[in-house]
Amino acid sequence: MLRRYITWDPWVDALAVQDPCLGRVVREAIVAREAAMMAGAASRGSPRRCHTAFDIAEKILDAIRMGRIEPNTDPARRRASDALRKFTEALEYAAPSR
Repeated sequence: MLRRYITWDPWVDALAVQDPCLGRVVREAIVAREAAMMAGAASRGSPRRCHTAFDIAEKILDAIRMGRIEPNTDPARRRASDALRKFTEALEYAAPSR
């Protein structure tokens, strides 16, 4: 599994200790974020809906990182799931199937 070779920022590790479920979803979102970035989702040359989805997901992750969304709550887990879904959408828009 690829995840074991990734080193996480300290805020992700601290979040995973505080709320393991939220930490797992945030880690998955970060992996999806990296894949979307490698596919070009963050560039302004990508389709508008692609970079819009990417920007929304980035804002959600920033809110979690900055503590504006409290861990150990259902809304936090829901928002993290939204970020994961948006990064996945951005990846799909950036790398259309052939």
